[in-house]
Amino acid sequence: MLEFAMLASTGLLAIPFPANIVPKYTRKSSETLENSNAIEAVLSHKSLTSYQQKSLPLKDCIVIALKRNPGILANFNLIQQNEWNLISARRQWFPTLNLGSSTIYGGQKSFQSIRYPSKKQAIYNSYQQSLPSLSLSWYFLNPIVQPNINSNLAQLKAQRFTYDYIARGLILQVQTAYINVQSSQLLIKAYRDIYYNNKKQVDYLTAQLAKGMIDLGALEQSKTTMYQQLASLVQFQQQFLSQSSTLAQLLGYTDNTIIVASDPLISKEKWVVSLEESIENARRSREEIKAYLQTADSYRWNARQLLNTYYPSFYINYTAGGTYQSGCLNVKNPSGCPNIPSTNDQSNNSLNLGLTWLFDGGLNAAAANSNKSAASANENYAINAETEAVQQVKTSYALYKNNSEALELASKQLLSAQITSHVTSERFRVGIGDVTTLVQAQQLLSSAVQTRVQTLQQYNLAIAQLYRYSALLPIVSYNNMIDVLN
Repeated sequence: MLEFAMLASTGLLAIPFPANIVPKYTRKSSETLENSNAIEAVLSHKSLTSYQQKSLPLKDCIVIALKRNPGILANFNLIQQNEWNLISARRQWFPTLNLGSSTIYGGQKSFQSIRYPSKKQAIYNSYQQSLPSLSLSWYFLNPIVQPNINSNLAQLKAQRFTYDYIARGLILQVQTAYINVQSSQLLIKAYRDIYYNNKKQVDYLTAQLAKGMIDLGALEQSKTTMYQQLASLVQFQQQFLSQSSTLAQLLGYTDNTIIVASDPLISKEKWVVSLEESIENARRSREEIKAYLQTADSYRWNARQLLNTYYPSFYINYTAGGTYQSGCLNVKNPSGCPNIPSTNDQSNNSLNLGLTWLFDGGLNAAAANSNKSAASANENYAINAETEAVQQVKTSYALYKNNSEALELASKQLLSAQITSHVTSERFRVGIGDVTTLVQAQQLLSSAVQTRVQTLQQYNLAIAQLYRYSALLPIVSYNNMIDVLN
């Protein structure tokens, strides 16, 4: 008998309890449960009150991310670093100028005897010696300078391609996070509406129970479905907080800001480029491929620079210097010492043509071979990046095609589920339906809503991935991207 009562209370058996163990049920207790603070907190999403919400469209999110994201800013600084490295390498062609000067001070004090009156008088001698020098050198034929310049230029190009690659990846991350926020917002709204509809059904069944027209199991079966959907609503709200926080992080916010999507989640855009054209554009334009090739070129120039150290370098050197003296002799008061130019001033000039040549026992030759191997490795990295790019395009294109077809089916499924839910509810109200069918219709509607939103989410993600993996910027962000790069 007890087992029978437990099954009935969970709705597994939609028949009345035996009269001796039927629990007392009142409408007031049901309303108290359903209007509890916990439910109100879920429906109003009170957890958002701790956050600062910013409602933004997708295009603004992309612009803010390109301007504020620490990762993209760090890579821009690396471009500046490589630009200065290139400037430094080019200035190796300039002559070097050294200027120097030193001054030597000296003095002597002696005493001279005077016959009348008999005493000794101090005599001072002092001098100042200046030694200026100038040296001008210019390596007019240096076989290591130009390879060094070419290496730094290739490295700068590689860093610029890396910046573009990271910027494209950041745009995809922002788009993905934004679409996820959109889908969570849509699911929250849909499940909140579903809850209110189910709440009306529960209130109606509660009134029916009070009249003795249904049993408690039927009511609890409907309430169980309602609470399951409410639990799903809590889960979607948690997903929204996590996804909106991720989006805020990508935009460079470090406080309690979360991003709310102001654009609706719709399927307004289509991919019109064929698979073959998408693949070809990816192979031709993907920046990571170009970055690897430029890095390989930089390593090859490094190898050439190291090998060129075994050639002599020719230079011109001009030096000039001199010795200039001034001072005073045999004066009685050092403060009144006049500057008497010395006749011992000297100057010298020289112009030299020379060369330098260093043999290190083969150390630079080994280092050159190491750089050649690194160049070959980066060429293989480029090939691997190309194959990965092709695979990404094919996968995204298949995802787009599948969801394009699934989107129409999901829309039809949702429409049928809405009609079924409405018809089943009306049939139950006129007394020709049962609670089990009503609950099943509610569950089918919830499932159809979730399927529709997930399909729409995957459809938009597929388009965003196709833009990224085929190296085509979306229209919404291209102009903004160019402005930021400029």
